Amino acid sequence: MECRGSAAVVGIHGICIHGIDARLLASSSGDARLLASSSGDARLLASSSGDARLLASSSGDARLLASSSGDARLLASSSGDARLLASSSGDARLLTSSSGDARLLASSSGDARLLMSSSGALACWRLRC
Repeated sequence: MECRGSAAVVGIHGICIHGIDARLLASSSGDARLLASSSGDARLLASSSGDARLLASSSGDARLLASSSGDARLLASSSGDARLLASSSGDARLLTSSSGDARLLASSSGDARLLMSSSGALACWRLRC
């Protein structure tokens, strides 16, 4: 497969990533990581292990879209919003938001806690006694 573009191009399993000074690091374990690009766009779409990790970008946007374990994590965004959307354990956590709101929406134990609100109030809700 031939990738064409005006900047440096890295191919991962037939997928072309266009970026300036893009680096693809591969290890013998089958882990493929695209750590950074000078354009501020850092994307890791796939690895041979089926693990897809986006570690960081200079814009502050870090997204973990999917992994073979069914774990989907959105670690951070430039807005300051950190969301853990879903995991194979059924645990969904919203850790922080730019408003200062920290919410634990649901867990596999059935415990839902609102840890802190933007007003600074502390509340705890339990679904089970």
